[in-house]
Amino acid sequence: MEGKPLACIIRSNAPGVKITRLEDLLGFRAAYVSRVEFNDCEIRQEDVIGKPGLALAYVAPYGLHYGRMSTAWSSAGLLRACVETSAAYASQRRAFDLPIIDHGMIRQIITDMGVDLEAAQLLCLSASMADDAIPLKPWKKP
Repeated sequence: MEGKPLACIIRSNAPGVKITRLEDLLGFRAAYVSRVEFNDCEIRQEDVIGKPGLALAYVAPYGLHYGRMSTAWSSAGLLRACVETSAAYASQRRAFDLPIIDHGMIRQIITDMGVDLEAAQLLCLSASMADDAIPLKPWKKP
């Protein structure tokens, strides 16, 4: 096994494993992001996933697939926050003695944002339903 890329599962409390949470991050803060260090960590045979040398082929399809789904839903959530914040601000901000939401162009912009939000959520829902109907299958060597 030595020298070949290896996909494996290591217990977080295994000897030689050090996990340090990264706190000062930009962007989404809901993710638990950490630095993982391995120092003379032994890998048991039962912890190996797939065959040595084919680590990426075993792990990448799952990581990419679920990463894409998570990014899509996170983006839809971010868009929702933008729509809600924009509508609240436009209701409070005044111009020409009226809340700016009462001006046609501002109302149209916020309405278009709402339509985009609805489309994004429906696309995410459709993708999630398709994913549930056809689960990702394990990789097999050709």
